[in-house]
Amino acid sequence: MFKTWFKSGAPWIWLNAGAVALSLVMVLGLLTLIAVRGFSHFWPATVYEFNYTVNGQESLVLGEHRRSQTLGAQQMREAGHTIDDNQDLVVRHLIKLGNRDIGGRDFLWYIDDLIDGQWRTPKEAVVLERHEWGNFYGYLVALKESGEVIGKGQAAYEEFDKRLKRAIRINDEITRIERYEIGDINYQMEQLRLDERRLEITARLTPAEREERLVEIAQQREKLDAAYADLIGMLSALRADAARDSALFRTANDEEMRIPLSHIVRAYQPNSMNTFEKLLHYGSKMKEFFLGYPREANTEGGIFPAIFGTVMMVIIMSIVVTPLGVLAAIY
Repeated sequence: MFKTWFKSGAPWIWLNAGAVALSLVMVLGLLTLIAVRGFSHFWPATVYEFNYTVNGQESLVLGEHRRSQTLGAQQMREAGHTIDDNQDLVVRHLIKLGNRDIGGRDFLWYIDDLIDGQWRTPKEAVVLERHEWGNFYGYLVALKESGEVIGKGQAAYEEFDKRLKRAIRINDEITRIERYEIGDINYQMEQLRLDERRLEITARLTPAEREERLVEIAQQREKLDAAYADLIGMLSALRADAARDSALFRTANDEEMRIPLSHIVRAYQPNSMNTFEKLLHYGSKMKEFFLGYPREANTEGGIFPAIFGTVMMVIIMSIVVTPLGVLAAIY
C-alpha cells in the first residue's frame, strides 16, 4: 500500500505543499519581526536619568535606553575599563544621549556597576527633534521672545508648546513656497532658456520672427523675475517671524543652550505622557515616516520620495514590459 501511495506522487505533492507553507511562515515571521522592531521605534521611549561615576568623577546622564548587553569581564578589562578581579561578567547599557552639537556622540555605553543609585524618570525631561544635529535631551529653562524672557521653567512649557506649533506652521509655509511656488518659477525659467536655445539653432524662422519671439521670452522672464522677487521678500518676512521665539534649555550636566523654535521639528515630554498622548505621538511619527521628506542626510524624516519613486518605476516597467511579454507569448 505504501509503495502504491509513493508511486502515485502524493508524497511529492505533500512535500511541495509543506515547503510552500514553511516558506510562507518564514516570510510572515520575518515581516512580523521587521514590523515589531521597526515600528516600535516611533513609540515615545522613556527618558532615564542616573548618576555615573568613573575614576571618582561623577556625571549625570540623561537619555533613552536602547539595549543592554552582557560581556566577559576580561574583555572589558582589555578594553581599558577597571573591573573587579572577582567579577566574571559585566552588564552594560547603550544610551541614546543625543545632543551631538554638545558632546559629539549620539550613543554611549555605560557599565551597570558604575551607575550610582536608581534610574530616575524625570517628568520635566524634554525631547526635541530638530532639523539638524538630531535629538536634544534636557530641561526647559526659559522661553524667550525677541531675546526677552517671557516664561521660566516647567511653568512655561504650555506656552512653549503653543509657540512651537506657530513656528512649525511658519516653517511649513516656507517649505511650501520653496518647494512648489519657487520650484514652479524655476521650471518656467528653464523652459524659457530652452526656448531661447531652440531659437538659436532653428532655421525655420525669419530674423524678424526670431526677434519677436525673443522679446516675448524677455517679457515672460521679467514677469517671472518679479514674481520670484516677491516670493523672496515673503520668505524673508516669514523667516524673521519664525526666528522671533527661542528657548533656553539645560542639559543633564548643567550646560545651557539656546535653541530657536524654528529649528525644532517636534517637542514632547515622554515621561509625563499618558497612553492616549503616546498613541497620538505614534500616529504623528508614522504619518511623517510615510508621507514626509527625509532630512539629516536621510537619517531622519520620511520616505515618501522613495515610495513614490518605487511606485513610478513599477508602473513604467509594467507599461514597457507588458506589450513585450504579450508579443513574446503570442510568438
